[in-house]
Amino acid sequence: MRKTIVGNWKMHGDLKGVEQLLSTVRQALFSLDVNVIVCPTFVHLSFVYSKLKHSKLMGLGAQDLSMHKEGAYTGEVAGAMLKELGCNYVIVGHSERRQYHHETNEIVAVKLQQALQEKLVPILCIGETEAERAANKTKKVLEAQLTAALQSLPKLNMKLEAPLMIAYEPVWAIGSGVSATEAQIEEMHVFIRKVLEKLIPKVGATLPILYGGSVKAKNAKSILSLNEVSGALVGGASIIANEFVKICEIAASL
Repeated sequence: MRKTIVGNWKMHGDLKGVEQLLSTVRQALFSLDVNVIVCPTFVHLSFVYSKLKHSKLMGLGAQDLSMHKEGAYTGEVAGAMLKELGCNYVIVGHSERRQYHHETNEIVAVKLQQALQEKLVPILCIGETEAERAANKTKKVLEAQLTAALQSLPKLNMKLEAPLMIAYEPVWAIGSGVSATEAQIEEMHVFIRKVLEKLIPKVGATLPILYGGSVKAKNAKSILSLNEVSGALVGGASIIANEFVKICEIAASL
C-alpha cells in the first residue's frame, strides 16, 4: 500500500524558508512513490499553491478550518476559501487545537462536516493525554472522539470514495521527542480500525490511519512498517528538508 506522509508546518516558516523547503522536497520526490501532503500556515497557502499547482508531487492542505460556512467570524477561514486557494486536505481536531483553543468533540464534528461539504479531505486527529493513558482510559477517549466526529456521516448521504484520513496522535508524544512504542502504536491502530468498521461499515475498513507524535527519520521505518499504519503526520521534522525527505524515502521503500 502506498504510504501517505503529511507535513504539518504549524506556525513556522517565512517565504524564503518555505521556498527552499519546497524546492528540496520536490526535487527528491521525483523518484519516490509516496503520497506527500504539506500543510503550511494560512498566510503561506497561496504562495505554496503557486509552487505546487503544476505539479502532482505534493498535495496541499490547511491546518484548520472554521466550523462556520461564512459570516461575521473575525479571524476564521471557511472551507470554501481553502478550496479556492487550492487545498484538497485539511487537518481537523489536532490536539493543539483541542488543548489551546478548547475545541470539543462536538466542535471537531462540525468542522469535519464542513470539510466534507466543501470536498476537502479531512485528516481527523485523535489521541489521549498522558493522564488519560495513565488512568487506562485511552480506548475510551479514542472511541469517544471517533464516535462524536463520525456518527453523523451516514446521515449526510454523501458519496464517500476517499472521504477522510484518521491520524492517531498520542498527545503526550507530540513535540516531546518520545514516540509511542511499536506495541502501543499497533494496538491503538488495530482498535481504531475496529471502531471505524463499526461506525462507518462501508468505508471504515479501508480508511488510511496515520500515526503522529515525534516521527523522525530515525524511527520512521519501525513505525511505518507496522500493520494498519498507513503513513505519518509529521510535525517538527517536516520543516527540516533533509529530515522530511528521508522520512518520505523510507515510506516509499516499504
